[in-house]
Amino acid sequence: MASYGSGVRLGAMATYVSREGDLALENERGELLQGRADLERLHEEWSPLFLNRNESRDIAGFSVEIEPTDQHDDESLHRLVRHTLQVAFGERRFA
Repeated sequence: MASYGSGVRLGAMATYVSREGDLALENERGELLQGRADLERLHEEWSPLFLNRNESRDIAGFSVEIEPTDQHDDESLHRLVRHTLQVAFGERRFA
């Protein structure tokens, strides 16, 4: 998820994408978020970003597929994906 309107839809989107906290989300810092408590902390952390914004539904969902090569073990592939998302989203936060 990237962007989040005024924050009203963040909880619903995070709950949906994580299958109500059963699947872990990863934020822009590489931290894994799993369970309702982590999703609530995500909303608290991002809350200041919602101030003084108009109500909107500017949430986007993305699916990125990066094919592994023989040069990538699981950890290096994970770093490559995280780096690719950071470059693509710039200063935007994502989970």
